[in-house]
Amino acid sequence: MGLGVPEGRMTEILKLRSVGLAAHGPVLTLSLNPGQSVAIVGPAASGKTRLLRFIAGQEAAPTGQIELGARAGWPTPLKDKKQTPQQLARTGAAQGQAGRASEALNATRLWESRQTPVAELSPSQQSACELLPILSHEGELICLDGYLDQLDPWTLRSLWDLLRKRMASGAAIAVVTNRPDVVEQCDLVVVVNAGQVKHAGRVLDLPRKTDHDLEVSTENQAGVRALAAPFAIEVTHQNGAVKLKAQDGQQLAAKLLLEGYGDVRYIVHRQPTLEECLLGLI
Repeated sequence: MGLGVPEGRMTEILKLRSVGLAAHGPVLTLSLNPGQSVAIVGPAASGKTRLLRFIAGQEAAPTGQIELGARAGWPTPLKDKKQTPQQLARTGAAQGQAGRASEALNATRLWESRQTPVAELSPSQQSACELLPILSHEGELICLDGYLDQLDPWTLRSLWDLLRKRMASGAAIAVVTNRPDVVEQCDLVVVVNAGQVKHAGRVLDLPRKTDHDLEVSTENQAGVRALAAPFAIEVTHQNGAVKLKAQDGQQLAAKLLLEGYGDVRYIVHRQPTLEECLLGLI
């Protein structure tokens, strides 16, 4: 079974055709264009890093084909923590690209600590330091394996500003994460579990694949049940209200109920959160 995202019309930075994490099981077909981003999510040891290694060309996939049409950048753990953030940022910047190093230092909120040895920085700052070379580099595919999950909200916000700037210049982003706020910033999402691809698609489409709640408060139980049943997946009676567990698109049922029955006091429609959407896919 293939799970995938339709290929775009632009020149792809990355193209995966029927790529699987194992020799047997679901496969992934996906293309990543300049300016696009994809989040890879799933439980621990589910295969997220392995899939990212396929994407970056660091490991061969057991099935399918991968076409990488750009240079992939991948942060590496710091071996010499006597270095300063400024030195790390400059190692990634090409000659004459000092401005990119400054941008990276500001985006990671390390500008004020740019001359402080990495060993003296906080754990979160040290994680940000590992990103400096790749953020200063001109790579067209930026691969981040869990790094964004280790950043504080303020650094994450400023870093996303820089990543959007890089994407506007033609780069693409592939990120392993388990933070819904990171997934929310991406265009595409791939969900993996137990070494298999479980879902792939646009982040904006996730709510359509998750149950919605419609709660109807009314006194005419029999009439409301009769109208709701053709639309709702599940109808329950609780504390004087009819609660509907519905798929996306059931707003029509709520509208008919509200307009067709005068004793309907209110209807509450609650969309699932992004976190609920992701949890529901595994």
